[in-house]
Order: sequence, then structure tokens, then C-alpha cells
Amino acid sequence: MKQLIDKHPVAMAALWFGVLMIAYIVMAVIANLFGNSLYASALFDAFMIGFSLYVMKHIGKGPFAEQVKFQQFAVGYVLLILMWVSTSIMVVWASKTFTDPFYQEYEAALNGNRQANEWLTVFLALIAAPVAEEFFYRKVLYGTLRHMRCPMIYPALISSALFALSHGTIMHIFPATIMGVGSCLVYEWTGNIWWSVLLHISYNLFSLSQIAVVLPDWAVSTPVCLILTLLWSIGYGLMYLELERRASLKLNSLYFK
Repeated sequence: MKQLIDKHPVAMAALWFGVLMIAYIVMAVIANLFGNSLYASALFDAFMIGFSLYVMKHIGKGPFAEQVKFQQFAVGYVLLILMWVSTSIMVVWASKTFTDPFYQEYEAALNGNRQANEWLTVFLALIAAPVAEEFFYRKVLYGTLRHMRCPMIYPALISSALFALSHGTIMHIFPATIMGVGSCLVYEWTGNIWWSVLLHISYNLFSLSQIAVVLPDWAVSTPVCLILTLLWSIGYGLMYLELERRASLKLNSLYFK
């Protein structure tokens, strides 16, 4: 399998994603039959983790040879916090400005699930989903696409776009894509998928808190959103340039071994 990934990374990534979509369809059927989407989601997350662990054995080690200093990771973490806040504000602003029936159904279902089984909802949002999604979309999908002989931004964009589309609503496409690219950069920056998992947990925690917290109007204004977006865009641009500089200087291997 390692040779297939080296020679045909795009085809193998498409295969991984196809398997996941089949599992998602099965999960949707189970949810409709039993009328409980929470348990179906738990089964889907369990499958995603198991499937990812199987594929991860054949991907190989990432392009991370250098030990990352705490200060370097702290920079990425601060940038991610800015990104989370700004993209979350964008979602709130867009939900007030535009109409997306699928997003409204998603929010209603999330609130309904939380009321029906609050502890399971919290577990899925803060433990199961972050682990499953980071393992699959970052470690497996991004890891497979990184075998492409191209700059890392292309695998990051492809895997993050698929991650965003899997959420099923227009409102999620932009913030989920941006969060996915950020997680790819942090994964590449630190060489440890668990940092990406931790950041995903933090993002979901912030999202869950918005259910109970009503943001003031000034916090979801266009100027605040633009300022925050500008700050993390510059920061991540510099982080990406630094990663490419490391690769070009061979401080780290550019491709997976």
C-alpha cells in the first residue's frame, strides 16, 4: 500500500474519502431507521477512528524531523484562536444576514440533541469528533496527499475543502475550510497530530459555548470581523512561508518518507 500511496496519492486519497462517504450513508440510514442521530454519529466516529488507524500504518512518518520549540507552537496557537473567533463571528454575522435552511436545520438538530442527551452530545463534540476528524482529514487525507510533489498548501486546501463539504451546510464551508488549513499548518509546524486534535477540541468548545452565549452586536460587526481576519491571515501567511523555507533548506524533509 505504501508504494500505491507514493505513486498515486490523489487516487488513494479519493479511495479513502469514498470509503468514508459510504460509511456516512450507512450512518444516515441507521439514524433514519432508529430515529437517533447521536448514536449513529457515535458509530460513525468510531468507524472513522478505526479506519484512520488502519491507514495511518501505511502512510509513514510526516515531514517533521526538527523538535518544535514551545514559543513556535504558541505563535500558531494564538493565531488559531484569532482564526476561530473571527470565523465564528463570520458564521454568526452570515446567519443573521443570509438565509440557509440547511444551517438552520443543523442548529435545530444540534440543540435538540443537546437537550435529549447533553452528556453524549458534549462527548461527541469535544472528544470523539475532534479525534476522528483530525485523524482522518489531517493524518490520513492530508498525509496521503502530501505525497504529491507540490507545495503543501495544495494538499491542505484539498483536504480542508472536503472536510468543510462533509459538514453539509453553506455556512460551514468557509470557516471549516479555514480551520482545516490552519490545522494542517499546525500539524506540519509541530509534527504531532495531537496538537491539531487539541485545537479542534478548543474550536468545538467555543462553538458549543455560542449556543448558550449571545454575542453583542459590536462583536459580530463587519469591522471587527475584518480586523481579526486580517491579523490571522498575515500570521498564517508568515507561518506558511517559514514552513516552505524549512523545506527548501532541508531542515525538514519536504515529502513523506
